[in-house]
Amino acid sequence: MARAFLLNAAWEKLRADPQVQSTGYLASWFQESLHPYLTAINAGILDCATQLPITCDGFMTIVQALDSAYPRMDNSTRQLVANWIGRFLTIHQCQESSAKEWIQSNWKSFLNYAAYSDLTKAWSGFDGFSALEVLTASQLAQLTVAHGVLSNATLTGAVAEALRGQDVRHTGDFLSEFSLLPLEGPLEPKALYALLETVLRKVDESFPDLCSPSLKDLFQVKLQRLLPVADAHILELFPTKIGCADFQDIYKGINLVHHELSPATQRAVYDHRLSFLEGQLAKEGAACTFATSSSREWLQENFGLSSLFADYQTLVHLNPSFQGFEVLDLLTAKQIGALVVISGVLTDGARIGAEVEAAAVMRTFQSQNISELRIFLLEVNALTEQRDIAEITNVQVRNVMLQGIFQILKPYFASVVVTDVESWFGGILTLYLPSVTVEELGYLPSPFNCTELQVVFKSFVNITDLMAIDQNFTGMAHLGELSAVQLAQLTLTEEVFSSVANMEQVFAWLAQLPGLSELAAYWDEFNAVYEKLPPPGTFSKYDPNSYQANRGPARSWESRLRARRSLPQPTFVNVVNISMEVKRIMLTHTMERLQVEFPKFTDADYQLWFTKRLAVVLPSVTATILQRIPITMSCEAYKSV
Repeated sequence: MARAFLLNAAWEKLRADPQVQSTGYLASWFQESLHPYLTAINAGILDCATQLPITCDGFMTIVQALDSAYPRMDNSTRQLVANWIGRFLTIHQCQESSAKEWIQSNWKSFLNYAAYSDLTKAWSGFDGFSALEVLTASQLAQLTVAHGVLSNATLTGAVAEALRGQDVRHTGDFLSEFSLLPLEGPLEPKALYALLETVLRKVDESFPDLCSPSLKDLFQVKLQRLLPVADAHILELFPTKIGCADFQDIYKGINLVHHELSPATQRAVYDHRLSFLEGQLAKEGAACTFATSSSREWLQENFGLSSLFADYQTLVHLNPSFQGFEVLDLLTAKQIGALVVISGVLTDGARIGAEVEAAAVMRTFQSQNISELRIFLLEVNALTEQRDIAEITNVQVRNVMLQGIFQILKPYFASVVVTDVESWFGGILTLYLPSVTVEELGYLPSPFNCTELQVVFKSFVNITDLMAIDQNFTGMAHLGELSAVQLAQLTLTEEVFSSVANMEQVFAWLAQLPGLSELAAYWDEFNAVYEKLPPPGTFSKYDPNSYQANRGPARSWESRLRARRSLPQPTFVNVVNISMEVKRIMLTHTMERLQVEFPKFTDADYQLWFTKRLAVVLPSVTATILQRIPITMSCEAYKSV
């Protein structure tokens, strides 16, 4: 306060002196007497000086004195002086022989607080291009935008030359200002390219010095306007003495402009990413996996949109812990095809969650074009052929995939042509067709023309063996999909008779089938198969041919294709091994159903059920079961019971 008071008092005396127009007089006061107090200079004194008849030489004397006090001034005072200089020069038109001399004589250090527009306003004839080397970084950026430099390769060359003559901090400040200013087109790609190349060379000269700009800020913010013109040559100028964090920061910036890059540059970006990661793997034993917590994070951090160019095998090579099923939405159709084959989901019957993974794969293609599904299937076919995989032995996975494929193709079938039918059914779908059911066949347009029908028929002939032989199939896993007849066939397999719990489940599903006719069909099938069992003490495989001959084509073993899958050729249990407990379960559940029907039974019904259908299991009857039989039956019915 005291310094400001003394400065104001001295100024009042000074401004009233007629010698105020003398340069020497002003020098003696501002450069000597008042110098200790100049840090307290205020707007009142400066505005007053503007009104006084001070010459340009006298003005420069004052500026020189203020410049000597510049280091001790606060920022607000410096800005105050810079604003005053601009106003004074606007009024008094103190010009020099060149723009460079004019800046150096009239602005001194206060140039740092002036905008480029302040300079052009203070001197209408100011030519910034003749003073590029003395402009601040911000002013150079403002000039670049104001004069449309990036629409002219020649002007850009001049600005680039000015940047090359400064240090990297100056370049960083230039980009900070440039990134905030509005650009008006059209922009010249060659001009953008020249500026980008200049900046990257300047950064490469200094990196990784302490003065080097943050690579994250540089690539993700400051260079965003320039990066779309990058090519393979520009990528070579990226800093190379970097670790994983800097690598990821750089290419996140590239990711932001990925869709603006040319196809060739997009591929070159992938190649550079891959080269760095391969180097890290060789040098560190890990391809930047240490800082990522999941496959998704690793893929996005290190490959970004460039992952589209990678082979799935490459991803697994770089990151052995990579889990493709976690990132299906980020993978291409071809990569997913490789994932399905390499993971073993098609052939590893013991793989936990394989069906869930297969279902996730098919959901991925539900929202995509059919062409993507085609690419996926062709890749699976190619890789299975390379690995000599003739069939999908994980039947549950095959079922899930076929269902998904047909759901996607269902709308497409309406407009299918012969060549398409040949393509799909003649090769693309071969691995999955053994799982076909009536439901899937119902998606095909009807009627096909003869040629189309022949193609489809031929495709099924080629895989008939795979459809009939399905040793991994387990009926218990598909109870809800079986008819009453098929449940009866399942009952006479070791899979059911060896387990009381399984028998309970079979009858629980049988109870859900509506109507007495389903229960009757079950027992008719049971007895028909039971009569063909081998003699006591022996076991045999079921012979579908002899069974068909005895029972006719309607109940042939192959007719089970009406369900989701054919039942396998079972090993039937010898009659001696049918436990009384199992018989009692069968009789108990049957009588529970019949108790409701008994009031409507005729004498013939009683005879059919008790002397034929239930004959095998009646020896297990109990008092509780007998109580379910009504006592108000006819004598003939009573005799049958």
